[in-house]
Amino acid sequence: MMYKLWKKKIDAVLTSPSKHNDNLKNQEEDNHVEWYNIFIFEGVMIYLNETIPSTLLSVCSQALVRNNATGSLCFADRLENIPGGDEILAQKEMKRNGWELMKWLPKPGLARHMGFAVPLGGGEEFRLK
Repeated sequence: MMYKLWKKKIDAVLTSPSKHNDNLKNQEEDNHVEWYNIFIFEGVMIYLNETIPSTLLSVCSQALVRNNATGSLCFADRLENIPGGDEILAQKEMKRNGWELMKWLPKPGLARHMGFAVPLGGGEEFRLK
């Protein structure tokens, strides 16, 4: 039951024009306000049921893309479908959920995956030279 309620809330954020979506958009007014959205996950996904961590990653990237908003993801957590610290598996998992992994810093412990990602196709300004 909890998953169904959670899923309905996520669907509402993605499909309806709401105050949540308005907050994601880049706004240019007379005072030229631009928003840059940063999603931060620290020790959250460790405690979620199977498939929810990947869904959460996907929802965040879709929220940015659908609203033509800029943003990134910073995480210190345990990503789904990556049993160890394998960077190739991390890249695949992030891409599958709409992100491009820009920095990967695995470490020991429960929250063993650390890194930085941007929505697919949106990372030119973050590329290491």
